Amino acid sequence: MAEYIIPIIYGISAVASTAGAVVSYQQAQTAAKQTEYNAQAQADAIAAEQKRKAAEMAENQRRLALQGRRERATQLAAQVESGFVTSTGTPLAIMADTIVAQSRRMGDYSTEAGLAQARLGTQGSTILQEGRSQAGMMRSQAGASLVSGLAGAATSFAGSMSNRPGTATTPNTYNYKTRQPMTGTNYR
Repeated sequence: MAEYIIPIIYGISAVASTAGAVVSYQQAQTAAKQTEYNAQAQADAIAAEQKRKAAEMAENQRRLALQGRRERATQLAAQVESGFVTSTGTPLAIMADTIVAQSRRMGDYSTEAGLAQARLGTQGSTILQEGRSQAGMMRSQAGASLVSGLAGAATSFAGSMSNRPGTATTPNTYNYKTRQPMTGTNYR
């Protein structure tokens, strides 16, 4: 009876190794999926921020244009009130300078807003790619862990088979019937 205890222990060890490897693999797969979900949620939040900023930019551009029209109207009213002819000379140059300055402000604002939009877009896609990459690495590690665990279980099972009385396959195996170590080539 005692001769079967060690193989049973090896068998239990093999089953436990297999179960542990499978559970570890499943947990790593779940963690990888969660990493992808988190990355997607962050990318979605950035996309929503990008939309909000785009709406804000459109509103600010509308306000800048309205402010420019008000400035030009104020200039024109002042010129008319003072009696200047607004279609020639210095008054016309002042109006042109005002329009150029307003166009430059609008262009600068549009450039800054466009760059901010591009940064947000790049940030969102970078987060998504990093999340996918991390999930892929986690899945690879899970597969390697599973293979390693199964190899350990197979080794444990093979160890239980090699220690059974009368079926030894490796030198220096213990003979439970004679209670002596077996050496050489005669294992029975």
